[in-house]
Amino acid sequence: MVLKARKLYKQYRAEADRDGLTGVFNRRYLDRLLLRELEKSQKHNRHLTVALLDLDHFGEVNRTYGFPTGDRALKAATEVLQGNVRITDWVARYGGEEFCIIMPDTELSEGSQVAERIRLALEEETVTAYNKQHFQVTASIGVVELIPEDIDPVALLQRASDKVREAKKGGRNQIRF
Repeated sequence: MVLKARKLYKQYRAEADRDGLTGVFNRRYLDRLLLRELEKSQKHNRHLTVALLDLDHFGEVNRTYGFPTGDRALKAATEVLQGNVRITDWVARYGGEEFCIIMPDTELSEGSQVAERIRLALEEETVTAYNKQHFQVTASIGVVELIPEDIDPVALLQRASDKVREAKKGGRNQIRF
């Protein structure tokens, strides 16, 4: 009975930490684990890089093709993300069409290379709408490395968000770091 309860607990915990649509970690998990990553990096004087990714013109995808196709595009984007991060990195859905890639023990230059690899792979990915039309999804990505002034995860994520806005203002489908 104890083993069954433990197994159920693990199953429910895994479900609670995952986004139901995409299967990547959810915002609750991100908030909890990013704090730990930040504290660990500060305590051991290690690098930590975060990339915040916002799919470009995603509202237009939903308006043009419908929400089920939007879901299909989110799943396709998630597959690209997971296929292009390193084994030590992890991906979380930050919100609607925004994702966060956490890269422990990673300097900004290396994290920017990972982000660029993801951007290029997304650009090449073709999504098929339910009406059989094809389209591409691109992303604006902000990449930042933990600095001493980042007293909490919110400060780190705000800097990444600022970089995403720069990428959007600069024409979208690019990274800023």
